Amino acid sequence: MTSLNDIETEVKSKTAVGNKCCYALGPILKRRSISQSIKIHLYKTIIRPTVIYGTETRTLTSKIEKMLMTKERKILRKIYGPTKENGQWRIKINAELITKYKSQDIVTVIKIRRLEWLGQVIRMNETRSVENIFEGKLEGTRGRGRPRLRWINDAEDDLRKLRVKQWRTEALDREEWASIIREAKAKLKGL
Repeated sequence: MTSLNDIETEVKSKTAVGNKCCYALGPILKRRSISQSIKIHLYKTIIRPTVIYGTETRTLTSKIEKMLMTKERKILRKIYGPTKENGQWRIKINAELITKYKSQDIVTVIKIRRLEWLGQVIRMNETRSVENIFEGKLEGTRGRGRPRLRWINDAEDDLRKLRVKQWRTEALDREEWASIIREAKAKLKGL
C-alpha cells in the first residue's frame, strides 16, 4: 500500500507476480499434450488467485478493471493458442476468448468476493477492529476536489445493479446472503 492508498501500484505489483507464475508455468501452458481444461484449471487455481489476492478489500476503477482484464486475456491467449484462418495463423480476438472461456472473468470474481467479504464484515461483532474501521467516521477536513471512491460505494453500486435493497439486514442472515451471492454469480457476468 502507498501513503495515498493508490491501488494501481498494488495491482501492478500483483500482475507482476502473476507474470512470474505464468512464466513458471509457461512450458506447461504451451505443451500440446496437456488439455486446455487442465490449463484453465491451473489458471484458476494458481495464477488468478495470485493476481487478485486482497483485491476484494479495494475499490476498482475502470482503469484497474481494464488492466486486470488485459492480463487475463493475455494468459487465455497463451492457453488457447492461435487460430488458423485462410492458411494463416492469427491470435484470437476478445470475442473468441469469451466464447471459449465460458467462465466468470477476473473482475466478476473480484466483485463476487467483495460481496462475500461485505457479508462477513456486517456479521462481525462490534469488538472486531475490521468492524470498527468499517463503521468508523473520519475526523478532520478533507482536501479539495472530488472525494475518492470508497470501498462501500463500490460494493453498494454492485448491489444496486443486482437490485438488492436493504442489504444490511439481508447480510445478517447467512442463508439469505448466500442466495444473493449465488444470484450475483449468475448476473454479474454481464454487468
